[in-house]
This record gives sequence, structure tokens and C-alpha cells, in this order.
Amino acid sequence: EVLAWAWRAWHDALGPPMRPLYAQAVSIMNQAARNAGYEDMGDAWRRELELGRDVDVWALVERLYTQVAPLYTLLHAHVRNALAELYGQDLVDLARPIPTHLLGDLWGQDWSSLLELIL
Repeated sequence: EVLAWAWRAWHDALGPPMRPLYAQAVSIMNQAARNAGYEDMGDAWRRELELGRDVDVWALVERLYTQVAPLYTLLHAHVRNALAELYGQDLVDLARPIPTHLLGDLWGQDWSSLLELIL
């Protein structure tokens, strides 16, 4: 409960004020990229990744996701089951995504705090 409250409170407090700042940051990054000779920041990132201008990034992402999805699905199920054993199925529904606030960081990206639980 406390983790869920903290996660919601943090997102509710910071999310809305960040929206205009995010748009401004995108604009500034695009201008900086143009000043450096790129079309926009996306062009700069594609070149950094050595992707040609003709590369369909969305198709590439889709292909890579399709390749990694089966492994991610198994990993997700393993972590979800471990969390359900720890917190109970009333908090971790085995048929749904893992609640982000249980994953160890505010964005749900870093699962390293769960290593002892899942290994």
C-alpha cells in the first residue's frame, strides 16, 4: 500500500508540470541537433546508432521486439509469480502486468532490487 501510494503521489505531483517542460526540451534538443548539422534529434540518434536515413526505425523496433518478446514474457511471468508469492495474489494478479510500484524504481525499468527474490 505504501509503495503504491508513493508511486502514485510522485507521478501525480511531477507528471503534469513536466509536460510543457518536456515539449520545450524536445524543441531545444531539435534546435541543437539542427545547429550541429542534423535534421533533428532523431536524425542525430539514428546516426549515432549507425542507422541510415532510409532505415524504418519503427519496423526495426517491431522486428527486435518480436525476437525478444518470448524471453521477456517468460521473465515477466517468473518475476510476477515470485512477487505474488511474496505479496499475495490479491496485490499481484497473475493474469495482469506487474504493478510498477513493486519493481524497485519509479519507472519500472530497474528490476535489480528483485534479484535475490527471483534467482
